[in-house]
Amino acid sequence: MHKIYRGQHFTLLGGSPEWIPIEALDCEFQVRSHIPRRKPRRGVARSHRYQGHDIAIGHFFSAKSGQTFRYDSALEKMWFSVLEDDPGVLRFFREPFVIHYIFNGKDHHYKPDLLVEYADGRSVIVEIKHPMTVEEPRNKCKHEAAAKWCARKGIAFQVWTLPSKPPIAF
Repeated sequence: MHKIYRGQHFTLLGGSPEWIPIEALDCEFQVRSHIPRRKPRRGVARSHRYQGHDIAIGHFFSAKSGQTFRYDSALEKMWFSVLEDDPGVLRFFREPFVIHYIFNGKDHHYKPDLLVEYADGRSVIVEIKHPMTVEEPRNKCKHEAAAKWCARKGIAFQVWTLPSKPPIAF
């Protein structure tokens, strides 16, 4: 982050709450002539109800993946934090691809929540669901389609609910 105060350029470093003059840094820094005036994306952008559930929507920055991910629930945000803090996780990606499936005779598409790559070389496709919604017919159909797709590709598929509960493997 960068700001200008009385003609001098300042920056924040490493999560420090102190603004540091750029001239005091021992590195090259290119100052942009125009700084956007929008607020940075962090925390919960909005909260609403969907099918009786409270939904938190916001953005999460992953240093491991070098990307900002959108989360659609507090449960997803919590799992993003768990993955970011896990030393065994190399990186993770949100909604990496689309899987097509048929439900009630109609074609649908489904984007699994995460592709997690571990330091030991394993890759896992993950769907994050609230425990109350795992057994819904449409979700079960999506999970079965994802498990079949992953089996053909040689990748594990799991449904994660709460960190205190083990993942549901297919």
